[in-house]
Amino acid sequence: MRDKFRILVDAPPSVAVELCQQEDPPRVLVHLVNYDPATTLKNIPLKLRLACGTANSARLLSPERAHPRRLPLKREGNLSACVLPELNVYAVLVLNGARL
Repeated sequence: MRDKFRILVDAPPSVAVELCQQEDPPRVLVHLVNYDPATTLKNIPLKLRLACGTANSARLLSPERAHPRRLPLKREGNLSACVLPELNVYAVLVLNGARL
């Protein structure tokens, strides 16, 4: 992954990804939309280059789930990495304490 990339998501072309940063509280949001809703995607690797190195916590929210799901984050060099267990149509990954 080259230095110019902020995010790398290993998903099919039917998945759109958008990064957003919020200041108060500081967090990064990764919005994911699967435009092929007939296919549920599993175990999607995601890597982010964050200004602060890593986030305090990661939660995955989706209209298909009643409650947020905590995801483990790990460091891979200067990247933060996690695996999204499932994506049906829409999900947002919330990285608390993170900045782009």
